[in-house]
This record gives sequence, structure tokens and C-alpha cells, in this order.
Amino acid sequence: MKIVFATYSPARRKLAKVAGINARFIFEEVKERKTGLPPARLVQHNALLKAKSAARKLNKGLIVAFDTLVFFKGRAIGKPRGARHAKTMINALQGNWNDVYSGVAVIDAKTMKTEVGFEKTRVRLAKASKQEIEEIVRQGKVLKRAGAYARELVEVCDGSFANVVGIPPFKLKQLLEKFGVKIDAKRMEDASWGALD
Repeated sequence: MKIVFATYSPARRKLAKVAGINARFIFEEVKERKTGLPPARLVQHNALLKAKSAARKLNKGLIVAFDTLVFFKGRAIGKPRGARHAKTMINALQGNWNDVYSGVAVIDAKTMKTEVGFEKTRVRLAKASKQEIEEIVRQGKVLKRAGAYARELVEVCDGSFANVVGIPPFKLKQLLEKFGVKIDAKRMEDASWGALD
């Protein structure tokens, strides 16, 4: 069965390739929910919205969608709105622990069989100088990441780093197996540090 990833994230594409997933990638834009649910339910809700939207359009294939949010002091932090906002995010998060939740939804577009799950990773970001933050933001990559995450700022990672990148590898493996698809979650995890380059 053809696998379709409802994401254009370069990091997710890289991890999928490393894990041996031969997938088509599409961009699926939906109005994501940011509040009103516990973190685990929130990211699963948003991932499911994307997967359902793609499944209705395509009518066939195995649709896989994700949602990743950083939670700090009980608040969800998504992608920055621009460079200034990214600097504000990094300044708030540096030196502190925060939680990264990634939700994943898998739908067989023909039968609408659906599986949903999530993973959580605790992360502490290192402190950085004003100049270091300026350079990280100038490179532009953090503008497309929840929490404006940069690999060089991750000091401690308690859990899956691939989950921080945006794919919960072991949960994805578990869900895909219910559709008869096998992936190498360990290879995905091992390659995840390079995915934020």
C-alpha cells in the first residue's frame, strides 16, 4: 500500500528516508487547535485532523500525519511567527526543562481504519549568548520548528530525540504494524540528531 506523509517538513522527510519508508509527501494545512486539551490529546487531535483531511482528498493509500508542540510552564508553544518571535522563544526556553509532544495519526484512506498515538520527550535547553541566538535565528531553520528548536541548544534529552524532530519513531512503528507495514524505528532514532542540521 502506498504511504503518504501529510507533511512537508524536511526533517521528517529525512527521517522517513533513513527508516526505509518510501513515501509520497504532501502539504496538508488545517486549522490546528492550540489550547483546551491536555498535551497528549492535543497533538493527537491535530495529527488526526491533518490525516483525515488528506484521506478525504486522496481516497486511497496509507495516510500518516503528525503534530509536534513544545510545552513550557503549561503552555503550548508552536512555530515562531518570525525572527523576533523566535528569539523571544529561545530566550524563554534556554536553561529550562520543557516537554515535547508529537502526535501521529495513520489512516487507510480506502477503509478509513484509523490509529492514533503520541510520544513525549523531556528536553533541557542550554543557555546561549545573545550573539549565538542571533546567529541561530539568522540561519532561518528554527523558524519552521516548534519552540524555535536548534540542535546546538539541546543540552539534555530524556526520551526520543526523533520525537523532538517531529516523528515519534517507536509509536509510528507500532501503529504502522497494525496496517502490515514494518519500519526501522531504531535507525530513525539514530539518525535524528542529524535531521536538525
